[in-house]
Amino acid sequence: MPASKGQELLRKYLLCRAANLARSGQYSRAERLLGGFEESPRSQAAVLDLLARIRVQTGRPAEAESLWRQALAQDPGNALYTACLERLARGGSRRRLTAALAVAVLIVAGLAAVTYRPKRAPAPPPPAPRPMAAEQFQLPGLRVQPDGADLLVTFPNGLFSKGVRLRPEGAKVLSALATRLGASGRRVHLMVSGMTDASTVRPRGGYVDNPALARARALAAVNVLRQHSGLPAEVFTIADPDAQVPAGPRQDRNRRSVRIRLAPK
Repeated sequence: MPASKGQELLRKYLLCRAANLARSGQYSRAERLLGGFEESPRSQAAVLDLLARIRVQTGRPAEAESLWRQALAQDPGNALYTACLERLARGGSRRRLTAALAVAVLIVAGLAAVTYRPKRAPAPPPPAPRPMAAEQFQLPGLRVQPDGADLLVTFPNGLFSKGVRLRPEGAKVLSALATRLGASGRRVHLMVSGMTDASTVRPRGGYVDNPALARARALAAVNVLRQHSGLPAEVFTIADPDAQVPAGPRQDRNRRSVRIRLAPK
């Protein structure tokens, strides 16, 4: 920032500070703060105006008149300075001039609020999610493997008998995992990818191809997980089976399943 601009911002900030001191009745402190600006032509009119108001509050109207006339010479035609001189000439009450001082403080404070804004330090980045412990979700009928900060959950014995019909053992292990997730208190995101074996789907089975069947299995698994965990729908994603699930041997029951990635949030 150029030095002249920096000095201007500092001047306006100190002028605002002096105005607030005067408003709170700390006239001596305000005058001391303004003392360094009385010789500055750029700030003289505003400083003289504030000093004149302080003189009124401390019972020195003659000095106030002199200061306002000096301010008017620096800023000819200023309606505010002219109005203050007219009030003095009419023997304006101190109470009315007190109100004028309050207005001046608001004007100066507003000016400083617009022009003087200290640069804020950037917010620190959020902490990285804590890695999840695989042991927390180890249950009979499933396998949990760390994958970076995530956990990869697979079901070695499969989950479905055919289509999207869960085997009793598959429904049981999915429900147990869901209950464990709900009780863990961890904020997680679950990406569920469906799996199929290499057998071609039947023409009348309700699915156009194996990827469609895999997506339907992923959705069936998500429904069970939501029902027993109490987790909201937005923490679940059905992943693309083509991108994440390789082809397997034909008639492989273990591939009638899903794969679940648990990612900490």
